[in-house]
Amino acid sequence: MSSNEGHLTIIQHLDELRQRLIKIALALVVATALSLIFVQPLFSLLLRPISGLTTVSTQVTTRLFLAETKVLTTTIVLPAENPLGSSTTISATILLPQGTELPVSFLSPQEAVKPVFLRPTEMFITYFKLALVMGVGLAMPLIVWQVMMFLKGPGYSGLSRQEMRSLYVLVPLAGVFFAVGVSFAYFLLLPFALKYLFGLGGDLARPMPAVGDYFSFVTTLLLAVGLSFETPLIIFFLAKVHLVNTKKLSSWRKYAILAAFVIAAVITPTPDPFNQTLVAVPLIILYEIGIWMSKLA
Repeated sequence: MSSNEGHLTIIQHLDELRQRLIKIALALVVATALSLIFVQPLFSLLLRPISGLTTVSTQVTTRLFLAETKVLTTTIVLPAENPLGSSTTISATILLPQGTELPVSFLSPQEAVKPVFLRPTEMFITYFKLALVMGVGLAMPLIVWQVMMFLKGPGYSGLSRQEMRSLYVLVPLAGVFFAVGVSFAYFLLLPFALKYLFGLGGDLARPMPAVGDYFSFVTTLLLAVGLSFETPLIIFFLAKVHLVNTKKLSSWRKYAILAAFVIAAVITPTPDPFNQTLVAVPLIILYEIGIWMSKLA
């Protein structure tokens, strides 16, 4: 048997990679096209975290000038030092001639925070970006499958059959962990972050986020937190291929705690310690789950 039998040449190896990439690209195109149908519900879903936010009421002081003469009838209380000799309530008629200047102070009304688009094409581009993000999510099973088939094929021999079986188990779990991370960010982290950011300096400037910037911020945050929740599975796979072990992971615990707070500071859009701790604590727990899973590798 030839030493090259059962293995692909470099050209065949690159050709297989090209075919896999073409299939992935076609899957993305089809999934993105289908996602355009569901962009509106996704659009509304991502707007929900700011649906209850309002602008801050501020004290407004100004002056009004009467456009015409006004006659007002009101009740006034005269002080004790008056010609009647005692504190007296009387009815009075006041004449305010045209052009009278009146100082006025009032609270500005609260209004709902709502994104705006500043360019004619911004809404179209935002819709397409959301469709692309949804398309990647829909095509992810096929993308992962193509990657696994490429790793399993004769052109690549880096993973053993046992390691490939571990990948078959990890792929569906990766989807579950990612969904949990996105849900955590959407329901817990995002509302706190948006309330803090839009309330910061609200008495000095009115929050009017550009729709493109808002959705980029939200999708980036959801993606970053979702990927960070894959930590236990990554640790399990690294332990499976004997790159790490339980003893090493336990000895790295203090560095993992520090890294969790650093990652939380990067992911969290607010500088307050509450939101950073809200992200760091789950990351530390996920690392501990990873240590436990490494015992099963």
